[in-house]
Amino acid sequence: MAEGSLTILESTIQTGVTLTEYGIPIVLIHPGLKTPIPNPSDKSWWTIDDPDLVPEVIKAAGPAVNIGVLLGQQKQSPIIGVGVDLYKPEGREATETIKTLGVATRGHVWVCRTGRGGITVFYFYNGELLERQAATLNPALDLMANGFTLVPPSNTHKIAGGGPYTWIAGHSPADIPMGELEEPPAALIEYWNRLKNAKSKAVKSAGPDHEELDIFIDAIPDGQRNQEITRRFGWLLKKYGVGAEAMIRSINQSCCQPPLEDREMQTIIGSISKAEGPSVTRIRGWAIEED
Repeated sequence: MAEGSLTILESTIQTGVTLTEYGIPIVLIHPGLKTPIPNPSDKSWWTIDDPDLVPEVIKAAGPAVNIGVLLGQQKQSPIIGVGVDLYKPEGREATETIKTLGVATRGHVWVCRTGRGGITVFYFYNGELLERQAATLNPALDLMANGFTLVPPSNTHKIAGGGPYTWIAGHSPADIPMGELEEPPAALIEYWNRLKNAKSKAVKSAGPDHEELDIFIDAIPDGQRNQEITRRFGWLLKKYGVGAEAMIRSINQSCCQPPLEDREMQTIIGSISKAEGPSVTRIRGWAIEED
């Protein structure tokens, strides 16, 4: 059957089989959302690393299930990602930043367009451990490791402004075998490590001036997620205004164990925005301050 004639379920299974054959674990995601489905046995993320199990498990999860890939050695994955939210006001600046670091959508890299119009570039990586750097210096830039991210044919239609994920023509795992996937540019890894080292030094000399760094990197265990996300969002909203929403969503994914579901995040964001933030108008995923 030609790829273009596959159903969504068949395409999801095909992608899952290809990725796991490459040694990349996949994670099952709730339909229409970006939240991992709990494993029925232990409530951790429901992951699959055996290609023989992919068809059966995905069929059991349902025809509209989304899938993601695990990233970085901590997750036993040989790939990392660079994400740019082009739809955000800071998207242009983030794009210029990664261009100077040698990141491009040409060459032997996997590239997908996200449900809200962003871009994710995937590289093979087997170097020193990297930590995720999400919205550290730019709310539209996400350096992805030690976590997961969605891949096509996922669809985030239940999230405001969301939609289908698609591979850029010629840049999918089916087009470029794992053995041909490029390694990240040296300048990107150097930049990535500078961010990590800057955080580490600041935390060692922690004080009131370094509260922001703690907000971005401290883990949040189950049982404290609602309270801590509420506290952190309030702090970010006072400092950054509209940009705080993108930051707290990244913090939820990188710090919460496990991340809060989207409906819980929406409740927190809506409640705190009304109490502390400026009046905000939303248009297809964009947010702009009103006078």
